[in-house]
Amino acid sequence: MFDWLIVMLGGTTKRELAVHTAVCDGWRDRCLAAETTVTLFKDIVERERERSDKIETDIRNRMHPENGMQGPPGMKPVGHALSSWPRIRRELEKSHRVNDNAEVSREEIEKTIRQG
Repeated sequence: MFDWLIVMLGGTTKRELAVHTAVCDGWRDRCLAAETTVTLFKDIVERERERSDKIETDIRNRMHPENGMQGPPGMKPVGHALSSWPRIRRELEKSHRVNDNAEVSREEIEKTIRQG
C-alpha cells in the first residue's frame, strides 16, 4: 500500500528485495555449478591423459621391447655415395660370417640350410 511512497522517496520495497535476493541466489548457484563442472572436467581430462600415456607406453613396449630384441645392424655407407643393395648384402654377409674356428664347417651349414 505504501510501496509508491517508498519508491518516491528512493527506497526499495520488500518485493524488490525478494526479487533481488532470488536473482543473487540464482547467480551464486550458477557460479558454484560452473566451478564444479570445471573441476570435474579437469579431473576427467587428467584421468584420460594418464590412461592414454599408459596405453602409449604399453604399445611402445610391445613394439620395441628393451630386452632380448636384436636391433638392426649398424650399416654405414660404403665409399662416398649412399649404399646400394649389393653393398648392403655384402656387408650383411660379412657381419654374419661363420667363424673359421667353428666346430661345424661352412659347407655343412649351407647344406643343412638348403635342405630345409
